[in-house]
Amino acid sequence: MKCPFCGTSQIKVVNTRSTIAGTIWRRRKCLLCHNNFSTSEMLSLTGVKVIKRSGKTERFVADKVLLGICHAGNESKRLSSDQVREAATKITDRIKSEIIRSKRKTIKTQHLGKLLLHQIKPVSLEIYYRFRAYFLSNLHYRHRKLPKTLINDLD
Repeated sequence: MKCPFCGTSQIKVVNTRSTIAGTIWRRRKCLLCHNNFSTSEMLSLTGVKVIKRSGKTERFVADKVLLGICHAGNESKRLSSDQVREAATKITDRIKSEIIRSKRKTIKTQHLGKLLLHQIKPVSLEIYYRFRAYFLSNLHYRHRKLPKTLINDLD
């Protein structure tokens, strides 16, 4: 870590806090120029793989989750784009925290969808219903006959 003002690496951590989203906020002080600055640290999920329905695996990309939630929320007439973005960021942070807590190295897309639905509902019912409609129609399209137990599990 280097001071953004003078470039020295002589820095002292003055205060540290953990946030709900799983990030660590630190207040730092440069020992050379005496300026204060804050940093935010987030654990990377680069080791987590998503298993697609086809069996193909790819790395977990939180931005895809964020964009999916934003897409569902942007169709709303009652929520502003700022409200949608704020809700989507909060939900994405919760999903990342959930994956970190579970210590999983892989996650199936179906399970990720269920996690999303459970995290979206308390934040915004409108986004929840739009995302749920998309999620269920996508499952129905791919499987032709969707078992009723799966629909009940999602509720």
